Amino acid sequence: LFFRNLYDSELVTRTDWKVYKAFFHTICDETINKEDRMIYIDTAPTKCYERFKKRDRRAETSRITSPDEEAKFAAYLVSLHEAHQRMIG
Repeated sequence: LFFRNLYDSELVTRTDWKVYKAFFHTICDETINKEDRMIYIDTAPTKCYERFKKRDRRAETSRITSPDEEAKFAAYLVSLHEAHQRMIG
């Protein structure tokens, strides 16, 4: 869900997406047990963004170097929220 959303949001390249899918299907399909339960904490994208800014972790913020990048990240959070909403139906 997360990496697919990164790809759909054009935050990773097509090559990255292909490598990820190959890895996932080769390694993870055989080793990851699918769970029948999930805990989902429904939080608005705006609240997630506020928490992101408040944490101010270098590893998270190092790629956001301009207002345009900040807008892309905010849009990514919205699209991730929407993807989760579709997933849980």
